[in-house]
Amino acid sequence: VDLCADKHALGQHLQAQGINTPAVSTKPTGPGPWIAKPRDGAGCEQTFYFNAFDELAYDKTPNMIYQQWI
Repeated sequence: VDLCADKHALGQHLQAQGINTPAVSTKPTGPGPWIAKPRDGAGCEQTFYFNAFDELAYDKTPNMIYQQWI
């Protein structure tokens, strides 16, 4: 249950098991667009879509994870 509550840890675990899932990072990497969402929790609250790095100040938004929009 603890693993499922942490989206970053769960994403890394799934990739390590060979399960195809979008990469998860603590900073936006690679070409955009990206999705930003809380590292913990469920649902879509505080989930953001952005095209350019300067649209979201990741250093001012604590405990967020980032995934490329696919």
